[in-house]
Amino acid sequence: MPTSAYAHQWMAICYVRLGQQDDALREADAALALDPRYADARVLRGGIFASRGRYDDALRELRAAVASDPAKAMVRLDLAKVLDEAGRRDEAAHEYLAILAQQPNDAAALTGLGALRAREGRLADAAGLLRRALEIDPTNETTRFDLAGVLEQEGRTAEAAAEYRTLTTGPGVSEKTRQAARARLTGLDRSR
Repeated sequence: MPTSAYAHQWMAICYVRLGQQDDALREADAALALDPRYADARVLRGGIFASRGRYDDALRELRAAVASDPAKAMVRLDLAKVLDEAGRRDEAAHEYLAILAQQPNDAAALTGLGALRAREGRLADAAGLLRRALEIDPTNETTRFDLAGVLEQEGRTAEAAAEYRTLTTGPGVSEKTRQAARARLTGLDRSR
């Protein structure tokens, strides 16, 4: 039986990978019993609760994790994502902006905020954020796909098609993303 919060956390991660969320929660609880401020255990609990649609519980855990380790951008990023999933866009934007205030070149925060702005219909803002994220991490297929979608919504079909084409031929792109990009290209070709 593990005797440190760290060891319990690793057991929890193993259970998550095996799809055994209840066992993972039990190990995260054991980690927190040893160290109530252990942010990683709170993040794990928050992720499990969010996957179950228990957003209030997830947000409670993630806010406690941020309070325990406010300088850790990944913890705040998880909070922002769950706030966005829960439909609390203003709060999510606040968290993304807090990350970017500390780390202006955080590609994940730029992508998250860009996607959020796109859902709000703020397409020019979204495109700018997503382009910045791609400058930092040009291999991020989610960012590129989101940018292509924004460009498509803006009526900039040639630029959108170029981004989709990059996704169909680029190295390291998942087959799922390649197929989605091909489908969007076909749709663009039909609309011309």
